Amino acid sequence: MDARRHSFRLEASFDQRLSLVVLACVCLSSFLAWPELELFWYRLLQLLLFLATLIFFSYQLWSLGHWQRLLVLDDLGAASLGADEGCRLQGKPWVTPFACLIYLHTPSGKRLLIVWADMLDDADYRRLCRLLLGHRPD
Repeated sequence: MDARRHSFRLEASFDQRLSLVVLACVCLSSFLAWPELELFWYRLLQLLLFLATLIFFSYQLWSLGHWQRLLVLDDLGAASLGADEGCRLQGKPWVTPFACLIYLHTPSGKRLLIVWADMLDDADYRRLCRLLLGHRPD
């Protein structure tokens, strides 16, 4: 008997962008905790690390504009995520009203997928949550 397959088209969302901005603010504000030293090389290193961090998070925020995935789940725990065919749900997913953390075992290793509630419409998000809560971990 074949298991029913459920498809979810995930696209970048406001909550996903907001969490990235908050993480960037936390990382960038950590530079305020560095001690005040008047050494040229120390200041240069601090400036270069700050700029590298700023460029990294700016690129990540820019690339979210093009981010999308197709998540396909079946009732037996098999999944596919874009090019990663043959994934399996691994462990117990973490489901909240705001986001789902889904652990996938892919051929290339373990992967964490965060699905924010505003990535899907309300009915699809509830359907995804029911599928994840009904899954029995291996």
